Amino acid sequence: MLRRLLVVLLVLPAVLLSWQPAMAANSVCEQADASGLCLLWASDGGSGGGNAGGGGSSVVTLVVDGKSCLYVGLKNPQPPKTDAVWEGHTDGAIHQCNEMVNSGGGGVVRVGWIPVPLYFWSPPASPDAQAVAQQAVSEMDLAAPQLGVTGLSANPGAMEVVGSQTWMWVADPGDSTTGPIVRSASAGGVTVSATGTLDKTVWDMGDGSTVTCAGSAAAGTPWVEADGWTVPSPTCGHQYMRTSAHEPGKKFTVQVTAYWTIAWSGGGQVGVIAMQLSRTALLAVGELQTIVVDRSGG
Repeated sequence: MLRRLLVVLLVLPAVLLSWQPAMAANSVCEQADASGLCLLWASDGGSGGGNAGGGGSSVVTLVVDGKSCLYVGLKNPQPPKTDAVWEGHTDGAIHQCNEMVNSGGGGVVRVGWIPVPLYFWSPPASPDAQAVAQQAVSEMDLAAPQLGVTGLSANPGAMEVVGSQTWMWVADPGDSTTGPIVRSASAGGVTVSATGTLDKTVWDMGDGSTVTCAGSAAAGTPWVEADGWTVPSPTCGHQYMRTSAHEPGKKFTVQVTAYWTIAWSGGGQVGVIAMQLSRTALLAVGELQTIVVDRSGG
């Protein structure tokens, strides 16, 4: 049977014993290990010192089977699993409790409190639900989208044209690039479910312009030749008014940033994780020159 653990707060004179672990001033509680047991000294700002009757200090203590522990930590080395202290368990760990025994008598606190070892079993530490949520997010394999832009092509001579309607879209739509996507993860008895949603894409067009495509328009609309060059994108578009002739490499650096919101719940907790994923590409923007040919022969 698990022993009932109760955290209590005792107010004592500022008497620091040599075997007590060091602790930062004004701390309320510090974890001893992954089990979450945290029982150390905490200063309330009073004047310290090793003399009884000095400034005030507080000690966070743990009560195990009615015995007050000033400090709890893993027993090192751990006893064999056949030891009765394991109570038949094969997981968790054995901790050592340094019990406080008042050697002064009469309820008077004096220097010389004697640590008496006491060992007890504690179950495996439950992982923080947010850490499990991060595992669920990693299962999503979210990736920055590939850029779909009219005029952007593997052909070295490809270019967009000043004054034409530039369409932008996610060229590789899917669960991990446009969502929505749902994944779950479990650890230490905690299960978290997470849902990722693409909120918007923000396009830095390289010419000083920024275009935001949000909600259902976040993924944009793929351009096809039948749409022509003068029809604007119904969801995510831009119009270049100058060429990229004076840019490095004579191309604009176009960057798309996908903004994700991942809502999760589990382990009695809920939360939201925001993510931003970016990718860039180089786009040449030029002008079409009109040549007038005189066919009159005159």
